[in-house]
Amino acid sequence: PPETGFFPGRALAISQVSTEYFISMDDDFTLMAYTKLDELLNIIDESGYDIIGGPVEIPVQNNPGKNPWADYITYDRFQITRSPEGFCYFRGKVGLAPLPNFPNCEVRDIIKNYFIARTSTVGSVRMEPHIIRSGHKEFFLDALGELRIARYLVSNL
Repeated sequence: PPETGFFPGRALAISQVSTEYFISMDDDFTLMAYTKLDELLNIIDESGYDIIGGPVEIPVQNNPGKNPWADYITYDRFQITRSPEGFCYFRGKVGLAPLPNFPNCEVRDIIKNYFIARTSTVGSVRMEPHIIRSGHKEFFLDALGELRIARYLVSNL
C-alpha cells in the first residue's frame, strides 16, 4: 500500500527472488526497445560487484525544470564524519573511481532506483521496516562497506 514503507516491500520482494540476480526500478520507469539489460548482466557477472546502476533518461517534455535525479549524478559518494553526538553523513562530490576493466562504469555509494543486483548479497542488507520516505538513501547507507556498487554511464540503456 502507498506510504506504508519502502524497506518492507523491497525486503519482501528480494526474499522471494530465486535467481542469482534481480532488477530493481521505480514503477514509473519504462524499458525501451533499445534497453540493453544484457550489458548490465555482463558487467555485474564479470566485475563481481553487487549492484550495477543503469542510466536513466528523462524526456524533455517531462522535465521543464531541474533534473529530479541530478543529486544521484552529481552527489554520488557519502562522506561520513563522527562527532560526540554520533555519525553524520554528507552526500558530496568525491573523486570518482572507474570500475577496473569497465571504462563506462564508475564506482559509487548511491545510485538511482534502476539497477541489477546480486540477490544473495543485496538480500543480506538489513532493511528497517519503520523507514517510509527515505528508504532508498538509507539502504545505500546501510550497504556501505558491505556491497560494491557502480554505475553504468552509457545512455540509451
